[in-house]
Amino acid sequence: AHGGEATPEDLRAAYERNAALHQRLHSVGLLIATLPDSATGEALIAHAGHAPSLHEAVAMASPGAPVTAERVSFPGAPERWSAYRETFLQMNPHECMGPFRDARGWRVVQLVAKDQRAIPIDQLAPEIYQSLQREAEEIRRDRDFQAKTEALRREFRPEVHPGRLRALPWPVPGAENPPG
Repeated sequence: AHGGEATPEDLRAAYERNAALHQRLHSVGLLIATLPDSATGEALIAHAGHAPSLHEAVAMASPGAPVTAERVSFPGAPERWSAYRETFLQMNPHECMGPFRDARGWRVVQLVAKDQRAIPIDQLAPEIYQSLQREAEEIRRDRDFQAKTEALRREFRPEVHPGRLRALPWPVPGAENPPG
């Protein structure tokens, strides 16, 4: 007999296995340095990795360059930030991106903080939900297989003889290149 359909617990397990993939960005806190040229931006990026914040990195790479803070909310982010939503999702706090040119000069941006949360399972896109259902079915099949294996083990009580197993060649000669 087969185990039937996946349970709600199986679906929840599939969802939790993939929680990192189902995130929604709500907001980010940024520090933005405005620089005279891209070379200064590259130097700033090099310092930013070991500086406590973008302020200190700017002091090393381009003393006196302005650094501003900005909080950006999603959805509804200004056009200049909306294109970076996926990038911000992938970034960790303290990471920098840039330099890139805009109307004010060359910019380097440091992600200071972000608010991202898992998308509730009932709000996932239909194709993602269907994928999770398929994974839940696989979880159910694995559970059924384990239960059947355990039942057979209890019923037949197999004996393992390590000495006999050690005498067997492994891998089996010729198994690496089967005919065909």
